Amino acid sequence: MEQKKLIQNFAIAEFLFLETEQSLSKPIIEKNNWFATNIYYLAPEIGFQIQLDWHEFKVFVLVVLLDEGKIPSGYYVHQGRKIRVHLGEVLKKYLNVQDKKLGAKKEKRSKNKQPVDSEKAIKQEIVECADILRKYCKEIINLKGRVFDE
Repeated sequence: MEQKKLIQNFAIAEFLFLETEQSLSKPIIEKNNWFATNIYYLAPEIGFQIQLDWHEFKVFVLVVLLDEGKIPSGYYVHQGRKIRVHLGEVLKKYLNVQDKKLGAKKEKRSKNKQPVDSEKAIKQEIVECADILRKYCKEIINLKGRVFDE
């Protein structure tokens, strides 16, 4: 198995709690050419996007406003409305979370390109992101669309 597939499977296993404990959808996998793999877990109104960025070799978790229960087209905006917000921003702005693990996480892409260095490093990021989401998932789901009302 190639490295990307192994990391993707690792991420699916780490975020399995979204399906089994939180009753979100089974993971929906979307591959964007060579630069990213997106793994989505959907609730009725919002979803979580786990983006494995192969260019920066990083993990980004976004909260996504669904379009009639489906993954919307567009990236940050769909039909003139914001539809994706980084997890760190949601936690800080709407739940007043000041978690030390969040401080180390980038909310958005870095300006400096990260070398494709280590499978171990991206797996550690996946574990950290899953731990944070496990802790705050219910609260985020309860926010529903309020995150996108600005």
